Amino acid sequence: MAVETALRVPPSTLHAITGRRREPAWLAERRREAAQRFQELPMPRWERTPLSEGELAGRLEAVWPYLEQPPSARDGRADAVQELAALAVPADVLETWKARRPGSAVLVQVARADGSVVHAAWMDPELARQGVVVAPLSQAVEQLESVVQEHLATRALPASFSKLAALAAAVWDAGQLVYVPAGVQVAQPVEVVLWAEPGRRALFPRTLVVLGEQARLALVETWGSSPGGEGMLAVGGVELVTQPYARLDYACLQRWDSQVTAFTHRRAYLENDSQVEWAIGEFGAGLARSDFEAQLHGRGSSSHSVMVFFAGQRQHLDLASSMEHRGTHTESDIVARGVLTGQARGIYQAVTHIRSGARSSGSWQKGNILVLSQDARADANPTVIVEENDVLRAGHAATVGKVDPEQLFYLMSRGLPHALAVQLMVEGFLQPVLEKIPVEAVRELIRDLVARRLQEAFGAAGS
Repeated sequence: MAVETALRVPPSTLHAITGRRREPAWLAERRREAAQRFQELPMPRWERTPLSEGELAGRLEAVWPYLEQPPSARDGRADAVQELAALAVPADVLETWKARRPGSAVLVQVARADGSVVHAAWMDPELARQGVVVAPLSQAVEQLESVVQEHLATRALPASFSKLAALAAAVWDAGQLVYVPAGVQVAQPVEVVLWAEPGRRALFPRTLVVLGEQARLALVETWGSSPGGEGMLAVGGVELVTQPYARLDYACLQRWDSQVTAFTHRRAYLENDSQVEWAIGEFGAGLARSDFEAQLHGRGSSSHSVMVFFAGQRQHLDLASSMEHRGTHTESDIVARGVLTGQARGIYQAVTHIRSGARSSGSWQKGNILVLSQDARADANPTVIVEENDVLRAGHAATVGKVDPEQLFYLMSRGLPHALAVQLMVEGFLQPVLEKIPVEAVRELIRDLVARRLQEAFGAAGS
């Protein structure tokens, strides 16, 4: 008698998703293939973040019936500011929607507790005239089907990449397509937000970004959720594709509520002489495993990443950055700084892999973690793998340390309260990374998020 594993996507779940969205046959088949991969691939093995098959199966057993239920409210538009405000999004998200700038676009999506997703979208008419698309992914399947069919779960993040990548490809239920045609340069940063209301049981977000040849874009993406409700499971995927001579400045902010368990893959596929600049902020979730990877396939392609993370209370953040050099004359850098308070666990891993044949390539990586409490624990693990003799540079460095008590004493001896003294030291620690982020709004939002987390840990800075 055959024994069925719990780690499978029920056919009824796939049928409910594709039927509700009236998806084309090719997409239904791609979901089915991804679901088969999910069943076949082994569980991920993370040394410091163990995830058992039984734990994942237990979470998913509650998710499948939830995904199969038809939402009680329609998916659709929510263009009125009043309606967005009523959907429990924070004030800064509402301000993102209000602050629409010429030469830009904004997309805010709200995943409601009943399973529906509503959105508010705005784009400068000139961008629309040039063929730029910023739209919910489910809508983009109809609006720009050829682009979605070519790139969704194919080169950048195929379902075969890992078990969780396969799950994300099989059952994605929210997300967006951002497409910039060849030769189009978007002058202002485009902002996309996906926010989950309290009570949302599960969310499987998917982002697809495609830049044509010589296109340019700065994109700021936020995933987050409001406090309250049951612990949500979030399994997401982000695919970034840059064609020759394109440049993408991609900033992503993770702001899940502390009850959320989140697993995310973000991967970029770079063609000849293209460039992807990463600015990463990881702040939320009770348990999060996030992978960031650039695949430098094209000759002369380059990717540089800066990351800021902050974990407090009992948070567990496992963050892995990777640069894989396959093309000649490629270049990459990884820079990260993190702060831990309370009983948090922070794991930072960086891998640079220069493959055989990637001649005249260069890379560097550096990670630093500041530990603000005795009960917090940090791990920093840099790795460089070089299979090519003709390498311009390849190095790494990592440190884990505590606040210097003499520096803290000096600041407090000058009349600064303890909380303010710590805040100044943390801001100084993060400044070398923050100043590398090209989008000013992202720098300011990260500073604000850090200040809030420090206030939670140590009280008001002025007290």
